[in-house]
Amino acid sequence: MQLTEYGLTSMHTQEGLRFDYFDVMNVGRFSNTGVTVPELNALALLRFSRQSRSTWLGSQQWALTVRLPEDDRTGKYKVRLPDFESSGITYVGGLLPWPIDGRIELSSSYAVSVEIEGVYDPIRDPVVHDIYEDIFQHLRSGAVIYQAISEPLRTEHEQAWQLGMADCMVTSRVLADRLRAAGVQSRARRGFILGLVGSEHAWCEVYEDSRWKSLDVTLAAMPTGLSGGSRLPSHDEFSSHCLGSRFNRCLPCVAEDASALMYDDRGQPLPMIGVVSATKERRHDAA
Repeated sequence: MQLTEYGLTSMHTQEGLRFDYFDVMNVGRFSNTGVTVPELNALALLRFSRQSRSTWLGSQQWALTVRLPEDDRTGKYKVRLPDFESSGITYVGGLLPWPIDGRIELSSSYAVSVEIEGVYDPIRDPVVHDIYEDIFQHLRSGAVIYQAISEPLRTEHEQAWQLGMADCMVTSRVLADRLRAAGVQSRARRGFILGLVGSEHAWCEVYEDSRWKSLDVTLAAMPTGLSGGSRLPSHDEFSSHCLGSRFNRCLPCVAEDASALMYDDRGQPLPMIGVVSATKERRHDAA
């Protein structure tokens, strides 16, 4: 096993040199060509951050499809459902094998329509601001490199952070840990970010004013989705909204402390690679 400056691993086998999915994603992300799948995926996924405020907030209806990577009948995989009891989330309809209950796991693909109400709800606590800013600066300065990370390393989020690597799962967990250590009631959330392409995503929430408020330092640090995390000054408004906004395309699932959304039949957590798609059904502009 070899560790490069980007945290990429390679493995020699009897059949030669091989790379896993995360290695390939990182090679593409840091190629700076602008044409690799990881670069184009980031541009499509985060394009909304370069648009007007009304595209982040207000009510938006989505059709979400989650496809398991193998024939559903094998029962090899189980997935967690969206958290329909979460504030701002409304179940609209869709095909599910039995009545909605976000606390159960499905062994089959599913499609569902949801409406997400985005809202700007600024966090006032200066302690939260200070800890958030420290995490933000680590990402923006390059002290911690944002990259694709395997599910086992995500569960060792402090180790990944100390090694100088993080994705949204690692960042949300580290941020929640720091906040709890400072006496702030917080939690890491995991679900989906919806758009031209759908993807797993994780963020943090703090409890203030008798309700949970979202903070997403990952999106704040890289709001353009451009290669290497570069951004434009015009996106400072979006960045500021990440400290207190519930965006109308972030759908949480019932996953305690940002635990994995998919497991195999041995109980091993797995990343949901290429199994999520979402389409925009209707938009109401923000008030």
